Amino acid sequence: MRFLFNQKALVGVIVVGLILAGFLALAFRGWKGQKIEIVTDKTEYENGAVLRLKIRNFLFKNACFSSCYPYNLERSYHSEDSSSDSEWKVYPYQDCLHSDSVEKCIRPFETKAFEIPLPRVKKGTHRISVSVCENCQVGQKFQETNKFYSNAFKIK
Repeated sequence: MRFLFNQKALVGVIVVGLILAGFLALAFRGWKGQKIEIVTDKTEYENGAVLRLKIRNFLFKNACFSSCYPYNLERSYHSEDSSSDSEWKVYPYQDCLHSDSVEKCIRPFETKAFEIPLPRVKKGTHRISVSVCENCQVGQKFQETNKFYSNAFKIK
């Protein structure tokens, strides 16, 4: 009788362990380290087209974005291969006409999609950079704590 009880307890512990492992695997199925992943819908765009962007939050905290400059368009100036060794330059923005505050946030492991109308710019390799305020609140003054980059794409 005692041997039978120990077998049932062992089976119960194994089942609970497998269930916990399954939940952890689901929670971290897309985890790629503590970062924000920014992916464009295409690798080539016409000048003036609409770019669709997915932002996935793999941080373990909220990621919040600026009301004035939620993203920047950058152009590669050194190489057409879009490697990380390229020198990237930000296209200038107009001055912000209101207080730069936190406008939107995404929770950990949440994904948001955005559309960005591309301005008419020089042809070449580009990327989007996104400044993030980690663990901020909507409405508070925006202060960049980190910056993340999309994949490179070409504008024809």
